[in-house]
Amino acid sequence: MRKLPAVLTAAGLVAVTLTGCSSTSSPTCDREVTSDHLASLVSVSGPVGEKPEISVPTPFHVSGAEVSDLETGDGTAIVSDWQDIVMGISIVDGDTGDLLIQQGYDDLSSVTTVDSWTSALPALEDALQCATEGSRIVVGLDADELGDAGAALGVTDGASAVFVIDLRKVYLSAADGSDQFNSGWGLPAVVRAPDGQPGVIVPETAPPTEAVVQVLKKGDGAVTTADDTIRINYTTVSWQTREVGGTSWGTEPYQYDLSAQTDPLTTALIGQSVGSQLLVVLPPAEGADADTQVFVIDILGIDGQAG
Repeated sequence: MRKLPAVLTAAGLVAVTLTGCSSTSSPTCDREVTSDHLASLVSVSGPVGEKPEISVPTPFHVSGAEVSDLETGDGTAIVSDWQDIVMGISIVDGDTGDLLIQQGYDDLSSVTTVDSWTSALPALEDALQCATEGSRIVVGLDADELGDAGAALGVTDGASAVFVIDLRKVYLSAADGSDQFNSGWGLPAVVRAPDGQPGVIVPETAPPTEAVVQVLKKGDGAVTTADDTIRINYTTVSWQTREVGGTSWGTEPYQYDLSAQTDPLTTALIGQSVGSQLLVVLPPAEGADADTQVFVIDILGIDGQAG
């Protein structure tokens, strides 16, 4: 069997006059992709998350793209192209019935974004959008939908292919915890777009002289430890200039190894639950560079742990 080629291959602030956190509704999805025809042709056995046994009648052919949910999980849904996922994938040549690729079932270390798959195989977008962790999805693609990726995957020229996808882990797209009340005046306010992307409003006051950590949304997921590597979305803003210094929104989430350093920002992230959003203010003496930095951080998941 071939090894899948490596993936086959600053968002703006919200400007709103508010003095506190605004609530935001969680993204929702309506998934309607089931193909009874495809489900009746392809036989897949074995538990989700383990290498499946796949039987395909040959020659197998579809016209365009067909998608069927063989099993529907109850975990986190895919609502963003930039969400991190771990998936087991098996690919079968529709002409020969040969298993070309089967990978991603051994552990939870093969983290990729949704975009890394759909940019190489755009036809997978409908298959993955709104799918939930714990699902098993079968996808049939003809030669036109496979495009140049067909040859890279080893599919017979002009043939269709069958993909069996197990969504073993889906990281959050944004913090989904409950809003928390924080007392105190003179700190930045955070507002959120419908997809959870934060905007930061820095007050016209002097910054604090000591580090400040506030939990704006408290998640109910696993609690981080100093040994964990986590995935986060972040935005950082200069208190003095009000300019965005960096953000992961609109790109892939940031992988943060909590064991690699002991700075104040890392300390703030240890002991927090997945799904939480933090406001962290760091004066220069607390590890920031030239001025006081404001961080808004969403904790999306812990590597190596099931969701």
